[in-house]
Parts: sequence; C-alpha cells; structure tokens
Amino acid sequence: MSPSPQAPRSRFKGLSTRAVAQQLRCIVGATTSATPRAPRLRFNGFSSRAFAQKLKYASCGFALLGGILLASNTTISGYGFLFLALSSSHMLAASYLTADMTMVLYSASLFLGVDCLGAYRWLLA
Repeated sequence: MSPSPQAPRSRFKGLSTRAVAQQLRCIVGATTSATPRAPRLRFNGFSSRAFAQKLKYASCGFALLGGILLASNTTISGYGFLFLALSSSHMLAASYLTADMTMVLYSASLFLGVDCLGAYRWLLA
C-alpha cells in the first residue's frame, strides 16, 4: 500500500489571528528592519527610552534658561551659552539613546559649532 500524500502542515495552525500577526511581524521585522533599534540600556531602573525622555526635558529647561540669559543682554549674558551647550549635550545623549541619527548630527554640530564658539567668544576671549 502506498502512503497517502499529506498536506503540508501550516506553521500557524491553531493560533489566534493576533498570534499569527505577531509572528508575521517578527519574521518580517527581522529581515527588513528599516530603522535601527535603540540600545537596550537601563539607568537607575529606567529604560533607555525613559532616561532619554528625562534628558529631553532637561535639555528644554537648559535651552530656555540659556535663551533668557542671552536675551537679557546683561553682564552675565555670556553664561547663557553654557546653558545652551548643556542643553545641546543633553539632546545629543538623548538622541544617541533613541538611535535618532539625524538629531545626533544636528545636536553635535550645534554643540560643537555654535555653543562652544559662543562660550569661547563671550567668556574666554
């Protein structure tokens, strides 16, 4: 007696629609990932995304303080560039943690180009 031909077994037989969709996302995502994944780091119990969010809020505060100091045009206005440099360095770290390379380039060029030059011209020269 010859063996009867069997239908190929389905990889997803018996799984719910949600489970099948999740498996397909894993299969497709592993081969065609267009964006790099952020590094999985932890800082004092925070995930890298939560820590990056805190860095972004701190960067916003330092940029606001630096802008106010520069706009006040007083004898201590030069210290505004230090706060702006601190803001850019925080944004650089947050962008690196979230693997946003466009923001890494932007904040690095802003930090090195504008803020350090301004701090040198106002405070050191």
